[in-house]
Formats: sequence, C-alpha cells, structure tokens
Amino acid sequence: MKKEVRGRLLIVALIIILTTMGKDIRANGGLLEEYNQSEISLHFNKASFSEENDLSFASSVITLRGQAKLPSGFFIIGELPLSNYDDNIGGEGTGFLIGNPYLGFRYERQGSSPVFTLGFRPALISEESEDYGAILIGAYTDFEKFEAFFPEVTTIYLSGGYKYSSPAGITLRASIGSTLLNQGDPYDDELLADGRLEFFYEQNRLLVGFGIGTRVWLTEQGLDFGERNLQSFKFSLGYSFNRIIPSLHFAAPLDDDDLIGVKENINYVWGIDLKVALGQ
Repeated sequence: MKKEVRGRLLIVALIIILTTMGKDIRANGGLLEEYNQSEISLHFNKASFSEENDLSFASSVITLRGQAKLPSGFFIIGELPLSNYDDNIGGEGTGFLIGNPYLGFRYERQGSSPVFTLGFRPALISEESEDYGAILIGAYTDFEKFEAFFPEVTTIYLSGGYKYSSPAGITLRASIGSTLLNQGDPYDDELLADGRLEFFYEQNRLLVGFGIGTRVWLTEQGLDFGERNLQSFKFSLGYSFNRIIPSLHFAAPLDDDDLIGVKENINYVWGIDLKVALGQ
C-alpha cells in the first residue's frame, strides 16, 4: 500500500514538471508560502527524534497543497496532509494516515499589502483510529500545525497582518491570529493565539527566508508561561526555475516545556518543497 501511494505521488510530480517547463512565469514572492498566483505544491517533511528509535526514512509527512487565484486579491487554498509510520520491523509497525484537510481563503495583493486569512480544518480522523504511530509522526513532524493529525478535532483559523516588499527583493511579513480547536463532547474547546514574523530575500533566482513563529494556549487551565508557548524557528533556501521552485527548509522548536512536548521529542525537522506556478 505504501509503495503504491508513493509511486502515484512520484508520477504526479513528474507529470507536473514535464507539462509546466518551458514558459517563464516566475513566481513572485520567492519562498513566501503564499504566491500571488495560482499554484500547486508538494511538501516533504522528516523529523529528527530526540530518543533513539528504529524509525525508517519513510516515517515522514507529505502535504499536498493547491491555491487558486480569485479576483481582487482573494485566493482559495486547500491542503491534504499525509503521515507515514514505519519502524523497520513491518507488520504492526507500519501505518499510513490521511490527516485533517484544510480549506481557506486569503487576501493579499502584489507588493506591500495587508494580509488576511480565514480557514477551516474538519475532523476527518476518527477517535477510533488505530494508526497511533502515524498520528504521532504527523503531529510532531508538522508541529506548527499539529492539529492536522489530532483525532476528532475541528479547527477554525483567523489571522491578519501586513507584508512589506521592497524593490531590492526584500520582503517582511508580520501576522497575528487565533486558532480555535473544537474537540467535541466531553472535551472543552481550546483557543490559541498565533504570531509570525518572517524575512525573505530574492536575488538572481536565489531565494532565502527565515522566520520566528509562536503559538500560545489561551484557555488551557493550570499552565505556566513556558507550557503555554510553542515557539519555533524556520529557515528556507530555494532556487527559481521559471514555473518551478524547489527548496529546502529547516524548522526547530525553541521551547523546552511546551504543552505537547515538541522539543522533548524532536530535535528539528527538515524537508523538501516543490512548488509549481500555474499562471499569472
């Protein structure tokens, strides 16, 4: 099953490359996750766990993402996260999970512009799911969006901010928002605050970016300041081939005692992205 899924993903990626090469419509914004045009992308993420384990290279997360440009600076965005677990033993030591998908809208114009997002992630993973290994691999590997792999959790996102772009190829982006986790009866809903500060630089098709992100549990009771915060650092490096932008990225948690124990369980996450612009 796993080989079949990976084979299909590889075929899709190759078809995308072969059908989009040859026309220069280079994506504006470089390593910005949100380009000002329609695009599709594939994101591979692999975590380095702090404890010694027998996980194979296939224990990773893949996210498929698409964005369609609408009139007047609006975009519709969809994501499908996939998690794979393999402990090199086989049998019960393997698992594949389709995470909670994402559907959202974003407002952003080219150049300096306000940025607003509204998104929704339905609870696709059942509480009866037995893919515990894949759930843990997904939540810790994609720790900036861990709710994508939590069972029976519906999520609503709302954020706003501002993007400054200079003619010299420098882009600064700052945003603040909220995330509502609806965990269903008998659990209480949880409200989180999110913040991001990012810097991007593009020159001669080379794309560099880094940023700081934070998530703060606002409604969880009995937590100290450190446990309420999940802070992280992210770095990206890529190169533009007209329509196609491959890049490498690195992310690491900065807190020692966050609520879900991210830094306690992983050292860092590295990954490869492949983004393809579909048009202006």
